[in-house]
Amino acid sequence: MKRLSTQLLLSTLLITLSFALGIIFELFEKLAWYDEFVHFLAGVWVGIIIIWFIGRISTSCFLSRSFKTHPMLTIILLALAVGLAWEIFEFGIVQYLLNIYEYCSGLQPSQLDTFSDLLMDILGAGLITYIIKRKQIHRSRSGRI
Repeated sequence: MKRLSTQLLLSTLLITLSFALGIIFELFEKLAWYDEFVHFLAGVWVGIIIIWFIGRISTSCFLSRSFKTHPMLTIILLALAVGLAWEIFEFGIVQYLLNIYEYCSGLQPSQLDTFSDLLMDILGAGLITYIIKRKQIHRSRSGRI
């Protein structure tokens, strides 16, 4: 569990740094792929948070039971829920800026952007789930759990 806490800290620093650099150096506007990259990292980050959180909650909790029976599906669905919440928040910010300040921020250029953001969130969460699951299988085969 200590290793997962380290991964959580490192992934938090990485996603924060990536987002900050994107804003400071306007990478979101300059590099077409940067938004997807940050969403992918966010999916990894959310996946690590979910795994960390589920490891700390009661085993009688619905999430904990669901995680034990369908870990990848649970993590991906929760990451999708977090991604949807972020997209709704982002849409709200755009509407606020448009209505109050008549400012077009470029946060939500299209529905395709929203779809690709959610897809990258899911892929990031799926990747971290796959990596952790493979490590667990490798440890159980080598006798270390």
